[in-house]
Amino acid sequence: MPNIMKDEIFTDYKYNLELFNRINKLIYSNEYFLEHFFYKDYNLWHSYQAQIFERIKLFSNNISYNKTNTSILKIINSFCIGLFSSIISIIAFLIIILNRRKVLVYSIDKTSSKYKSDFRIEEIYNTLINNKVGFLEIFHTLLDKNFILNFFARRRFAIYIESMDFIFSLLYKLNFIRIHNTTIINDLNFNNFKENEIKFIRNLFLEYLIKFELSKFRIKLLSLFLRFTNIKILLSIDDVRHYNDLILACKINNIETYAFQHGHYTKYHVGWLSCTIKNYKIITPDKLIVWSDYWKNELIRLGTYFDKAQIIVGGYKDIIDVNIKNRRKTSQVNILMCYVKDAPKVEIFKFIRRLLMFNNIRIYFKLRSDIDTNLQLNNYNIKDNFHERFILINNINEIINEVDLVTGPLSTLFYDMIMYHKPIAVLKIGAYYGEELVLNSLADEIDPDNKNIIDELIRIKNTPKKILEHRKQRLLGKKRTFLGKYIKNVLIKEELIK
Repeated sequence: MPNIMKDEIFTDYKYNLELFNRINKLIYSNEYFLEHFFYKDYNLWHSYQAQIFERIKLFSNNISYNKTNTSILKIINSFCIGLFSSIISIIAFLIIILNRRKVLVYSIDKTSSKYKSDFRIEEIYNTLINNKVGFLEIFHTLLDKNFILNFFARRRFAIYIESMDFIFSLLYKLNFIRIHNTTIINDLNFNNFKENEIKFIRNLFLEYLIKFELSKFRIKLLSLFLRFTNIKILLSIDDVRHYNDLILACKINNIETYAFQHGHYTKYHVGWLSCTIKNYKIITPDKLIVWSDYWKNELIRLGTYFDKAQIIVGGYKDIIDVNIKNRRKTSQVNILMCYVKDAPKVEIFKFIRRLLMFNNIRIYFKLRSDIDTNLQLNNYNIKDNFHERFILINNINEIINEVDLVTGPLSTLFYDMIMYHKPIAVLKIGAYYGEELVLNSLADEIDPDNKNIIDELIRIKNTPKKILEHRKQRLLGKKRTFLGKYIKNVLIKEELIK
């Protein structure tokens, strides 16, 4: 992973998206170069869109991206972890074959839920376990010490995508795998790019010519292994960065694939959106399960490559019904904020300090359960006992009735809090990518430099109940559905339960 400094540099999303579109235009204007990313009539360049956007963000922030470990100790350590992951994955495949399990669950290697899995798809685990359906997990991970810690915390054998990368790396270094002639990069017209951009793009294309060979290797290996199993369905988080090779391997073996929404969608979520008008096959799960009609319509509005029929409303994990209590008419404002990984933290800290200058402001700061607490605080330059009216929390439910409004850069938390009839104030700062929330009349926006910021916060705090209820209903849709019920119906349809 890239070595990112404690204080992340401002991410210019508008420039990132503009450069991303120029790179795609360069690719799609040269059919000879583009054809080097086709496999079984599928355009794998399209499947790399989310990853490439992340690389552009690093480039625009001038963050180095060097995966090469040069010391002997690091090379030995990397080899041992890679070998360990491969052994675990092989054992997991044997378990699938011998136990004849029919469900595969794909997720990110996290231990943030009660099942030592990714909390964002906890409802999948709930439904499978409550209905006594056996399954096996397949993870995207980083082959580092956290991979080892997570494995022993979980104590379940699983398949790791990166174990195949380890095998590929060995074969590549031993010259058993060769890369396309990289001189084809010289045939591209870079007239529309600056000098520093050209250097970055050349390195990017070289990286993804190798990545393309890795994808083919993964797909072939996964397809071969799945051929010997009884897997009928894949239930997956909608991880467009890393699940594409697995999805195609499942398609080759006629395994039904379902991906489940885990967060909000914006125009900067390029991995879910079309990047060109050309005709070609795109790797997609058979069904994308979203929380409500609002999200289905939002994807269509943004220009998704999913067919309308592929996007299914499965519902939220919980449908929240709360009685709106009479809110205080005083000038006291209790604000909920949360840690946002990809945000201009210096600006946010400055905003927090400005708010705490007013005696009628209290801030509850929600920490993420899947990131080390000290790292989160350090990234925001927050020290222990920072301020008596700045309160760190892990569980929102404990203070939900005290919250008057929610603010900060865009976060999935905003949509959750709309369910609780909480007013939202999207902070208009550097990484301002929450404009859709404002444009869709689900939130107000607030300028951190507003001279009358307290008056503005009180106004937002006193948003009429009728408006708050309308926002909730718009998110939920007219027909309420439950995610657990949808997953159970999938299991019934596939004849895994009665």
